[in-house]
Amino acid sequence: MMHTKFLTAALAVAATLSFAGPSQAITVSNLAVFNTGVDASGNPLPGGAVDPHYTLIDSPDVVFNGPEAFVTNNGFPIGAWAPNTAVSKWISPRPDAANNNATGQYTYRTTVDLTGFDPATAVIVGRWMSDNNGLDILVNGNGTGNTTLFESFRLGYASFTLDDYFVSGINTIDFVVFNGTAVVNPTGLRVEMTGTALPIPEPGTWAMVGIGLGLVGLGTARRRTRRIGS
Repeated sequence: MMHTKFLTAALAVAATLSFAGPSQAITVSNLAVFNTGVDASGNPLPGGAVDPHYTLIDSPDVVFNGPEAFVTNNGFPIGAWAPNTAVSKWISPRPDAANNNATGQYTYRTTVDLTGFDPATAVIVGRWMSDNNGLDILVNGNGTGNTTLFESFRLGYASFTLDDYFVSGINTIDFVVFNGTAVVNPTGLRVEMTGTALPIPEPGTWAMVGIGLGLVGLGTARRRTRRIGS
């Protein structure tokens, strides 16, 4: 009975390692990535709070130049912008987003820690909106070609998949947003995403897999011997 349980565990590990890849990673292990405007438990933060997971690392606004990214209140521009929900909220360079920001490029950064995970199997999928258009999503400074429309804030989310440029340890994900020129000129970002990756096997895992596969081979050889003998 003990041999059967051990063999089953070894074969399960062998199968996981044999078929490891971005598509399989989705079902194996969750990464700590966060939507905009939520706390560590995923609960929505109040308007005016500082988002603990996103920082403003680039801003043309000399007054609101980061690093704080603020959760928006439910007044204007919400309404023109898609409404906040219990899952995510808009963030902006200023807590009173309705009072406008300078024209130009804003970059919001979040991070994901892949310590203990195989970065080659990391996949982050999600969707984003922006005011105005999203120019790109960068993974460790590398562009991924993901954009949003100029009036994304009212037209809806654009989907994205990030599955390249990841490394071991801390990774940066930058959402680059352009704020156009208008009489009323708020700017903001909205992100919802999840992330997965395969864990790096423990040092003894490969030995366990080898023993398990060896037991399979031994059992097969014994069955063949019995058939020949009979």
